[in-house]
Amino acid sequence: MRRHILALVISGIFLAGVPAAVAEEVPGPLDRLERSFLDLRIWLWPDDPNVRLARANLLYHLEELDAALADYDRAIALQPSPAAYMRRAQARSHHPDDRVRKGAYDDLAAVLAELPGFDRAIDMRATMRIQDGAYDEGIAEIDTLLESFPNADLLLRLRGDLSEAAGRPSDVKDMLVELVEKQPSPSLLNHLCWVRVTRNIELQEALENCDAALAEAPEFPEALDSRGVVLLRLGRPAEAIAAFNKALTKEPDMAPTLYMRGLARLWLARKDPAEAALAEADLQAALELDPEVEEDYRAYGLTRQWAMGG
Repeated sequence: MRRHILALVISGIFLAGVPAAVAEEVPGPLDRLERSFLDLRIWLWPDDPNVRLARANLLYHLEELDAALADYDRAIALQPSPAAYMRRAQARSHHPDDRVRKGAYDDLAAVLAELPGFDRAIDMRATMRIQDGAYDEGIAEIDTLLESFPNADLLLRLRGDLSEAAGRPSDVKDMLVELVEKQPSPSLLNHLCWVRVTRNIELQEALENCDAALAEAPEFPEALDSRGVVLLRLGRPAEAIAAFNKALTKEPDMAPTLYMRGLARLWLARKDPAEAALAEADLQAALELDPEVEEDYRAYGLTRQWAMGG
């Protein structure tokens, strides 16, 4: 009881004289004050995992890695959590002793066992594989995640980084072709379709990629959108609009899909002027949702002028 009262009194003394602006003006003294405060709290409550984690984070910030790791170890022993494992992984990854540093892989594995889609852990593990020259191991880990992980853009970027670091640079399209041959998931098939259509190459193959994705996942809005873009590039605007309509039924606020449906309607307006008003409504709705969408699609050559036959 006396410890609790003492903690409250000293907490009040510490915090009463520390204005918020001090954190920015004099970080050194504030860090020392916080260190003393956390030391006191651990003296009072040595088995509180949150206090241990808080002091470990501060010690890591102060670059006292061994002391930080001791607190992370204790916090994890008391209450393991993905947050604690991730923090310890970061501390271990900066340790000068390579044996300690490589312990970060175990922590990242613990994080991903509970949170398989945690971007920061995936990115950090791939970065460490590059630093350690373990390129094939890193690529194998990425390929395993590609079977189910939703953020394929991140994984493809990391896989490309690993391949380039290994001296085997690979074009994104070629990499996707290789991956699709091994595991033709709807996500990868859609990505391959998208790369082909935005480069305006191999459009029939792109359509086959989208169709294969939709055969397995008929309601996949991104694949429906990609299919619509392919159809429009093939000069089939009515079919493209049907694909865009189905995508928008699933995701009404997809600005790219609204924009592309607007372009498809501009294409139809070449022969049917009544479509022009519908096209303008779609294009304005897309720009309200995403003011950059028109600029983004200009990079692919998909513009109003193109749709109108100019």
